[in-house]
Amino acid sequence: MRTTLRGASWTWLVGLTVGAALAASCSASDSAPAESGGAAGTGGVTADAAPGDAASEAIPGKDGDLGGGSAVIDHSGAAGGVVGTVQTGALAGDHWTAGTCGDVTLAVGITDPAWSSEAYDAADPAPRDVHASFRFDTATTLSVVWNTAPGTRASWVAYGDSPDKLDHFVEGVSFTYATAQLDQQALPVRIHEAHLCGLSPKRTYYYAVGGDGYWGKVYGVVTAPTPDPAAKFRFGVVGDSNNIVYPEFQTVASKLGAVAPDWIAFTGDLVHDGAFQSQWDKWFVAAGDLFAKAPIMPAHGNHEAMATGYFAQFALPGNEEYYSFDYGQAHFVVLNDSPKSDADFATQATFADQDLAAAAARAVPPTFTIAMHHRPAYSSANSNGNDQTWFCPVYDRHHVDLVLNGHEHSYESTRPVKAGAEVATQAEGTIYVTTGGAGALLNYKANTNPLAFSQKYVETFHYLVVEVDGKKLTLRAFDETGASIDDPIVIQK
Repeated sequence: MRTTLRGASWTWLVGLTVGAALAASCSASDSAPAESGGAAGTGGVTADAAPGDAASEAIPGKDGDLGGGSAVIDHSGAAGGVVGTVQTGALAGDHWTAGTCGDVTLAVGITDPAWSSEAYDAADPAPRDVHASFRFDTATTLSVVWNTAPGTRASWVAYGDSPDKLDHFVEGVSFTYATAQLDQQALPVRIHEAHLCGLSPKRTYYYAVGGDGYWGKVYGVVTAPTPDPAAKFRFGVVGDSNNIVYPEFQTVASKLGAVAPDWIAFTGDLVHDGAFQSQWDKWFVAAGDLFAKAPIMPAHGNHEAMATGYFAQFALPGNEEYYSFDYGQAHFVVLNDSPKSDADFATQATFADQDLAAAAARAVPPTFTIAMHHRPAYSSANSNGNDQTWFCPVYDRHHVDLVLNGHEHSYESTRPVKAGAEVATQAEGTIYVTTGGAGALLNYKANTNPLAFSQKYVETFHYLVVEVDGKKLTLRAFDETGASIDDPIVIQK
C-alpha cells in the first residue's frame, strides 16, 4: 500500500511500521507564554524539587500525520536491516522555529504512529516511565521517551534553562505495540518519543513531558562537554537488574543516583523478559527518576531477547542494536552479543573495527576508547568468558582502554589483557570489568575457574562510578551500602 502525507510519499510495508525524524528545538519568540503555578499533572508545569511558576502555553497541534527522514529497522529477521523510509514535516508558525537532529528508528511490531494531539486518557492521563538518552550528538541533543495509557496522544516536551521557565517546546510522536500474549499487561502500550536539538554543550536543561492537558514533573539533565581533552565528567555503570521483582535494583538505583552521574551505561539484562511490558513497568518504578535525570545508554542483553519492547522504549544511535557515540574526550562502542544470528557477530566486529579506526584517524582522536557488551569476554564465573573470537581481536588491534560487561551476576576486574594473556602495563593491554550486580540473583561461589589475570572478584549487589578528568580515568566499584569493593582502577594517558 502506498500513502502520501504532507506532500511526501512513503511506503507502508505490510507488518512493518515507520519512525520519523522529529522537529528540533522549537522556541517561543514574540509571544511570551502564560504562567501557571499549578501542581504537576494539572495542566501547569512544576519543578521536581520545588513547585513554582512555569510555562503553560497552548501548543500548536498537528493533524495526526507522521512523516520524516527515518530508517525502519527490522529486528525480527536474522540480521535485521533497513526495510523502508519516510519523510517528515516540521513545526512552523509565528512562535516556532524548527530543525532536525536526524533520522529515528522504530522496530517492527510498532503500530499507530502519530504526531502529538491534545488527547488524554480520561482515567489515567499522566506520563510515566520518563527517561532520557542520546540518539544523536551527546553535547547538543537529548532524546526523551515516556509512556502513557493508550488514550493519551499528547507528545510534547517543554524545556528551558530554569525549572520555573520552560519556554521552549518540541513535538514528538507516539506509537503503540502489543506486549507478549502471556503478559499481565493486556492493553497495548503507547510510547512517546521526542528529540531536543540545538542545545549547548555542558549545560543543564530542565524539561517536562506531556501537553497542555497534563504536564509531568520537571527534571534536570546536563549535556555532554565538547571533545576537549581537558573535559571532566562522571558516569555510572550498572548491569543485570533482571528479575521478576526489583527491590535490589531500587536500592542500587537510589545509591547510584545519589552520586549524581551525568549519564549511565547499562551492561544489559535490564528485565527478565524484554517482551513483557509488565516487567518494564516494574523496572521503571524501581529506577524512580534516575534515568529521567541521568540519560541511559544500554547494551542489549540476552534477556532483552531482541524484543520490540526493548527497541521501542530506548532511543539509541544508529540501528539501536549496536552503535557508537562520543561523550567528551571518550569514544564508546556498544555491541550486541545476543543477536538473532551468529552471522551478526562478523557484521558487528567489522562495524567496531571501522568505527574505532575512524575515531583514531580524527584530527584530535579521543583520549579514551571504551567498549560495552553484555556477556563478558573473560570471567572467573562459571561461563569462564564469551565472545573472545569476534570482539577481542578488534579491542586488541585498536587498544581499547576499557571493556564493560555484565551477564555474570558478580563483580570482576582484570589486570591489563591482550590476546587472552596478561601484559605488564595498561599501555599494552585492555582492562575488562564485569558488572552484573544491579539486582538479579547473585552468583553463588561461582568463581570455579579463576582467571590468572583477575584483579578482584566479588559476589555482591553493586554499581560503578567512572570519573574522566582530562587524561585520567578513574573507575570505582561500590556495593549496595556504598562501601568500596575494589581498589580504584586508574587509566592515565
